[in-house]
Amino acid sequence: MPSELSKRPINVFVHLAAGHDASEWHRRWRERTLIGINDPSPYGYSRANEMGCRVTFSKASPERRLAKLFRLATRVLLGPVLLYKPTRETHLGLVPLFGLTSDAPVAEVFVVFGIDFEPFSWFGSNKSESGKGERGFEPVRRPR
Repeated sequence: MPSELSKRPINVFVHLAAGHDASEWHRRWRERTLIGINDPSPYGYSRANEMGCRVTFSKASPERRLAKLFRLATRVLLGPVLLYKPTRETHLGLVPLFGLTSDAPVAEVFVVFGIDFEPFSWFGSNKSESGKGERGFEPVRRPR
């Protein structure tokens, strides 16, 4: 005998990425500009309605200029990190940071040097004739 809880529909909220709300998705589906085989609803979530769920989608609002400026500035501030691995165990990185206030420098670049430790390389340093370390296993190595 089904309980009262099993008769109630499940509420499903689908949070979609900016510019991909349900109305925009449906418009692109009608125009056949979506890549691949798609449903009229985003990612086929409306199929859950047939299973007794109540599906609602997030709605996109126009992006304000200040919000867009902040989003793009954040992308620039976090910027790229350039990494170079001169050897297997070391890395060298350049990290740019840009100032936001009038008393901050326009840009600073930090140089980061790091050593990558391989936890099993210590145990396998004394190799026996079988090619394994003194404790009976081979050190873990990444292929070159």
